[in-house]
Amino acid sequence: MTPAEAGQITSWLTVIAIASVVQTLAIVGLCIGAVVTARRLDRRIDTLQREVIAPAAARAEVVMHKVEALVDRVHTIDERVSGTLNTAGSTVGLAAAVVGRKFWPVLGLVQAARAGFAAMGRRRAAGAAADGTDRARDARTQSQRTEGGTTHARSV
Repeated sequence: MTPAEAGQITSWLTVIAIASVVQTLAIVGLCIGAVVTARRLDRRIDTLQREVIAPAAARAEVVMHKVEALVDRVHTIDERVSGTLNTAGSTVGLAAAVVGRKFWPVLGLVQAARAGFAAMGRRRAAGAAADGTDRARDARTQSQRTEGGTTHARSV
């Protein structure tokens, strides 16, 4: 190997060595930058949690407790209303049974009177619609009754 060839090889080895040192320094610099950035990010996350997230979480917890208390009150009121409605329904049923037992004769008489009046109204309407022979027969029957001859008169 001639000294010229040895000089070329040495210059190439020097270039490679310098490139390796530059790459190593770049990688170390990137690692240091990543560590610094991670620490800054960690500090910012801690600050954000302390200043924003923790107070919001505390307020949300207070609201949740209030909502739980409200739900409990609504359940209590619902149970009370249901109990009151059940009691009222039972009371109305009992009152209806008592009234029905006490006043059923009066109610029966009222219904019987209604039915009688309705039947009489239908009979009068049918009599008004009948032809003249029915009226004449009714008149004869009436005259026989008033003259004392009711035993032989035909009933209507």
